[in-house]
Amino acid sequence: MRIEFNGKVKEDGQLHIYNRSQFVEAVKRLTGKQVDIIVRKKVKRRSNQQLRYYKGPVLEMITNRLNELGHRVSKEETNVFLKGMFLYKEIPDPRSGEMIKVPRDLKEDSEDPVTTTDLMGFIADLQQWSSEYLDLYVPDPGEQLKVIT
Repeated sequence: MRIEFNGKVKEDGQLHIYNRSQFVEAVKRLTGKQVDIIVRKKVKRRSNQQLRYYKGPVLEMITNRLNELGHRVSKEETNVFLKGMFLYKEIPDPRSGEMIKVPRDLKEDSEDPVTTTDLMGFIADLQQWSSEYLDLYVPDPGEQLKVIT
């Protein structure tokens, strides 16, 4: 069972929980159980609409273009490749100290949530890269493309 509520840390360090009575009722259902308590800064997470745009037309267009150019890649392989290039976090290798790029997770309940700004920047990077290296125009969300005959 997962309970999520919002709140604010006041100037004096006190935690103010919005809808505290509902929070207390939810916690009562866990009476006698061990629990984890996680407090993190609230961020505006990526929207489902943004994710649909990326996982739909953007990923489809880039995957198709890579295949046209002779690379035999699936949509999932393209996804991992693109995130490794443009949407990653860097962690130090414990042996060498070198920084390793780790693709970020787009799932909503990720430990390191992707924000709306992160995803917008990622898509802008993909549009630029696709234009320069794949000779592919990736439209903005909602933009209509004209078919030239």
